[in-house]
Amino acid sequence: MRLLGLAQLSSLCVYINLLVIFFIFFLFLTTELDAEVCVFHLWDTWKTEFNINHLKKTLSEIATQYPKVKASVENIPTHLKGQTPFSLIKSFKTITVDLRWTALYDELNAFKSITDRIANIHLRGTLKKEKWVLDRSNFSFYEALDTIKNKWKYQGPLTVEPEGGTTSPNFENFLKAMKSLRTQNT
Repeated sequence: MRLLGLAQLSSLCVYINLLVIFFIFFLFLTTELDAEVCVFHLWDTWKTEFNINHLKKTLSEIATQYPKVKASVENIPTHLKGQTPFSLIKSFKTITVDLRWTALYDELNAFKSITDRIANIHLRGTLKKEKWVLDRSNFSFYEALDTIKNKWKYQGPLTVEPEGGTTSPNFENFLKAMKSLRTQNT
């Protein structure tokens, strides 16, 4: 039984060391590329138990060694009981908002209270003809964009992430949809 305890401790140490190496590698890479933001999917979305405080402390300690980079945590899904992506990331120094997950958890309005800490917003939607659409959402893609631009007054980077990618036959629609991000009146 003691051997099993040592094996569990050993694998925990390996996990922690891998986590540290993971943070260092990607923050170093981001620095070397002269990028400003490094986005982390900080937890396994299927785990029902993990220590968010440990992850936060570890990332924070390592991120201070890379002052030119914003170590940003994305609002990815969770199976942690009683938690949502927003409840898990709201206390982080820098965050990335993924529109797909705000739609799935209906948390868009929750982010208004922490817009000063948003480093990047992922506009993830499905391309339907020449417009962006959010599936399974209580708000439309363009309503969310209006909230982000006009209510939050967000001026930072917007990263377009087409759900399912784009293919040659719909490339013209993709271009029109991209232009609609600048011209859409909601």
